Amino acid sequence: MEYTKCLYCGNNHMLEVCRELGSKTHEEKLIFLRTKGLCFRCLDGNHISKDCKQDRLICKVCRKLHPTVLHYGKQPERKPTSQLGDCLNQAPRETTTTVKTSCVNTQPGTSICMGAGVNKTSMPVVPVRVKSKSTNKDVETYAFLDTGSSDTFISENLAKQLCVSGPKTKILLSTLPNDGLVDSRFVVNLEVCDLQGLNSLPLPTVYIQKRIPVNKEDIVTQDDLRKWPYLRRVSIPDSKATEVGLLIGQNAHKALEPWEVVNSQGDGPYAVRTCLGWTVNGPIKSGMKVHVNYVSLRTIDEMLTSQFNYDFSERISEEIPEKSRDDHQFLQQLDKSAKLVNGHYETALPLKQEDSCMPNNKDLAVQWATNMKRRFQKDPKYYEDYKGFMQGLLDKGYAVPITDEETHRDDGKVWYVPHHGVYHPQKKKIRVVFNCAAKFKGVSLNDKLLQGPDLTNSLVGVLLRFRMEPIALMADIEAMFYQVRVQRNIVTSYALFGGQMEILTNPYENTK
Repeated sequence: MEYTKCLYCGNNHMLEVCRELGSKTHEEKLIFLRTKGLCFRCLDGNHISKDCKQDRLICKVCRKLHPTVLHYGKQPERKPTSQLGDCLNQAPRETTTTVKTSCVNTQPGTSICMGAGVNKTSMPVVPVRVKSKSTNKDVETYAFLDTGSSDTFISENLAKQLCVSGPKTKILLSTLPNDGLVDSRFVVNLEVCDLQGLNSLPLPTVYIQKRIPVNKEDIVTQDDLRKWPYLRRVSIPDSKATEVGLLIGQNAHKALEPWEVVNSQGDGPYAVRTCLGWTVNGPIKSGMKVHVNYVSLRTIDEMLTSQFNYDFSERISEEIPEKSRDDHQFLQQLDKSAKLVNGHYETALPLKQEDSCMPNNKDLAVQWATNMKRRFQKDPKYYEDYKGFMQGLLDKGYAVPITDEETHRDDGKVWYVPHHGVYHPQKKKIRVVFNCAAKFKGVSLNDKLLQGPDLTNSLVGVLLRFRMEPIALMADIEAMFYQVRVQRNIVTSYALFGGQMEILTNPYENTK
């Protein structure tokens, strides 16, 4: 079968199956069709979709009535464009061999060439401190002030030290001479300041890359400036940082703004003072080594893997779910309050707000107890089983009686948890369920607590692990949820009031 040339790429295939057009964003596809005057229903020319008399094309992805090439996913990928100047360079999508010099280093391989009289060139790099407002961690590193970059980037290593991450995204890196769509993540709530902490700036959205391609050898030191008398007043502070972990682009222009400039003399460098400190630009000293960084050929295996990932995008989906802001808050509280006491971990209730106040729900507990008493009187076996379960909590130390003084507290730090008993259909053994979702005046204990991240193992992962070795072992902890003790930031009492029901009439506090 012969096809006319594709209107987009010029190859011999129909426009509907053009992969180059399919790789573009939905907006770019629509712009192309409008420019060519093509129908959105049949992809032919000389008419628009409302006048189209041909049968609609069926999408091979969702089976709806539109061309496959115009299929629009529910979650289109973000493609922020970052035009990096001379330094940040990513491996091109084509299978090529590229040689870059100076600071370009897209792969870890480096060749060292010997030459005569080659100058060492200083890059605009300054020592800074980067802080995450989300994790309250700050790290000392070097920042590359790149006036040719439209966005700001952080290295994976620095992101790990700050304990930050973010949602996945794709960025279109426009470099010389290649454009490349690469995977990345973006983080927020970062700020940067000079080593003295005198000037601090919030950073915009920052994208995570494997590394910032500036070597530490390109960083100027105070000793390098001694041969230039006109640079004597330029102060370069010593830093314990070992790498360039931050690239600041034009979207953080305040960090690039010159406060003072010391012009060059002869063939010497020039210096610029910014809010983050002094940077020196230009040739510093002669050397005998030139670092030539290279991009190696992609292997056939890598090309096949890339093609499979392109055709079956679900293969590269992240199995581990992203943590929400509440999840991070929960983990921070857990790290802050958890401690090991007498062989048991002890932690505070993970409150959404530390100053949370609970309404006095004692009336709810009394009404709940009254209803329970009626059932106890009607079902003596239920009462005996219930009583035995509660006595077991006391005997094992999972609960302790609270004082009369605490039963009269009305400071918003006491909450009575209703409970009831259920029988297991096979074991015929009672289990008392504590109802933390019970509401009083529109408020429940669960409303005030953070849920925490979902740590449940996926069923696929469990089944696959059972196939890894000849023998599979499973372990179970008896009364597992009672093994973690609760600190008393809120007294959670599960009292029943009224009558002479012995142990069930007195208030007790959960300790685990």
